[in-house]
Amino acid sequence: RGTAYPLIVPSGAQTGIKFNHHFTLSADEITVLSFDFDVRRSVHQRGHQDVFNLRPTLRLIDTVVSGSIAGTVTTSDAAPLPTGTVVSAQQSGVEVASAMVDGTTGAYTIGPVLAGTYDLVVIAPGYEFQSETGVVVTAQQQTTGHDFTLTAAAGLGDVSGTVTFATTLPENVTVQLRWSGFLVASTGIDTVTGAYGFTGVPAGTYDVVA
Repeated sequence: RGTAYPLIVPSGAQTGIKFNHHFTLSADEITVLSFDFDVRRSVHQRGHQDVFNLRPTLRLIDTVVSGSIAGTVTTSDAAPLPTGTVVSAQQSGVEVASAMVDGTTGAYTIGPVLAGTYDLVVIAPGYEFQSETGVVVTAQQQTTGHDFTLTAAAGLGDVSGTVTFATTLPENVTVQLRWSGFLVASTGIDTVTGAYGFTGVPAGTYDVVA
């Protein structure tokens, strides 16, 4: 906090920003379209450098056919929630939306999201991951009561490695850390060495995907 770091937009001048969202306009109806900028999915550190890539992740939402998910997150030992606690809504291991948890009340609300079925994953520094599958969201309604209790991790470790290419390393490489099929962290790589790293990871078995 309070420290400025370089933020790079890889190939931004060449590719720009694109939206891929289809919607239908009907006579005598008002359709409101909302843009959601997901900071957590858009900013990635370049390996161990104090340099970050900005790859904007923007969602276009039809508010007339959307709902939300709400609940609370607490700790089993009544300790304060760590800063950066997040609840992620995913489909088939792909994050659709996420929300920061209020550090005082433990409350969170994810939305708007399209009607459908989602899996929830709670990610909190120093704590074991928690998940809930098959959460159904109904259009224009809020589904509540999706509460979680976090348990402190028995041990923490780091995951690191390098990404190599036959030619020059591109700037837009993202490395994902997956637990039980869920995305729990992502990072960029050092564009010179190809190095990447995840720190403070709860002990367990993971998949790493570049």
